[in-house]
Amino acid sequence: MRTSKTTFARRDTIMQRPLALALTLALGAVPLGGMAATISVTTANDPVGDNSTCTVRQAIVSMNTGAVSGGCVASGTFGANDTIYFDTGTFPNGAANTITLADVAKNQLGITDANLTIDATANGQLTIERSSGAVRNFEIMYDSAAAGGSLTLNHLTLSNGKAVSTSNASPNGGGICIPQANLTLTNTTLSGNSAQYNGGGIYSLGSVTVTNSTLSGNSAQRRGGGIYSKGSVTLTNSTLSSNSAHYDGGGILAYLAGSSVTLTNSTLSGNSVQLGGGGGIESRGSVTVTNSTFSGNSTFSNGGGIYSISGNVTLTNSTFSGNSTVQYAGGGIFSFNGIATVTNCTLSGNSASSSGGGIGSYYGTITAINSIVAGNTQTSGGDIGGVTTVVTAGSSGNFIGGDPQLGALADNGGPTQTMLPQAGSPVIDAGGCHNPTTAPPDGIPTTDQRGVPRPQGAQCDIGAVEVVLDRIFADNFDGTPTP
Repeated sequence: MRTSKTTFARRDTIMQRPLALALTLALGAVPLGGMAATISVTTANDPVGDNSTCTVRQAIVSMNTGAVSGGCVASGTFGANDTIYFDTGTFPNGAANTITLADVAKNQLGITDANLTIDATANGQLTIERSSGAVRNFEIMYDSAAAGGSLTLNHLTLSNGKAVSTSNASPNGGGICIPQANLTLTNTTLSGNSAQYNGGGIYSLGSVTVTNSTLSGNSAQRRGGGIYSKGSVTLTNSTLSSNSAHYDGGGILAYLAGSSVTLTNSTLSGNSVQLGGGGGIESRGSVTVTNSTFSGNSTFSNGGGIYSISGNVTLTNSTFSGNSTVQYAGGGIFSFNGIATVTNCTLSGNSASSSGGGIGSYYGTITAINSIVAGNTQTSGGDIGGVTTVVTAGSSGNFIGGDPQLGALADNGGPTQTMLPQAGSPVIDAGGCHNPTTAPPDGIPTTDQRGVPRPQGAQCDIGAVEVVLDRIFADNFDGTPTP
């Protein structure tokens, strides 16, 4: 059990608080208010048996045990939202700051501190990696804190972790394995990590919150190439790309009924599954997607972009393009026994081998409002299809089938790529707009996927993008839409 400390040890010397605080500040740490413990890492090395400097490993051990380890210096009281920083002299802002973990067995960074933050904000970005030439296998971080605990990472990159059952604590979570506590990533990247079982990038049984971050090129031999979670997953202003899984959830797998996935201003692209479903996302709970893009995700069976099992899918102001299934249904979205509500969205260029190139549903209902579901390919069932699929009476203002005359997926402003209606497109000024007097609320947003206010013309446009008329010819003299 931790003991509260009011004095600080560097090796065997006892220091008074003012001197320890001055040293900590000089090393680049910025202590938080209150009594939280802070330690500054002073070396990029990960030496085995060398305690002369403060490594990231020794800083973590100090936080775990509530007593300074090796050459580390601490300030504050251990056990109250502890924070590890990095010396800005050793790791200058803007430099290619990298800590390569020693290539020895079971060398993951083991965390037991109940509430730990590792923060490289002052350094711009810092990479912690398993060497590309490493012989030994280990994930980068293994956090065994109890349920209700937390791990927060800021401005870090974790790369090349490899979780294999014969050589380390867990075959799950190549980048981060966090079995019980909650995980928060901000301005953080997980790339090139892999797992023998689940969670190539992240394996979590708690909640996962990802903001301004990227997960790319992670892989799992079973499920959840980017993220495997039994709790809630929330992505904001983030990208999941080129992650892969053998069975389910190339980008994200939310494994338990009642779990949820929420995406805002985010992009899932090029994620894939070899045998199962959900190239971008597979979820056994609800999926809510707002102002986001799914492009080029693929799967063998159902739901190239999203595969929802028994949960409801709610999509608003989002674009699905070029997603595909090799077998079965729902190139863009597949909903099994749930309700799919699609508002101000664009689904075009997706493909399925059986039915529902854009949206497929078995034993469920689809409500589409102000959405484009067109230009998708399938053997049967049209752009929307499935077994006992019902397109509800609440659907209105949609463009289904035919040619919506959309541009390619491109940067048209805003945080994610979109498909801009071209001049003369039948979706321009053809949709309904938000009516604040309706009860219940109609759910139609007042901005498009990029944040552009609706309407820009006589009426709102159908789909995820509201066309802004040429700023030179604002009276639509030339009829030219602009981003």
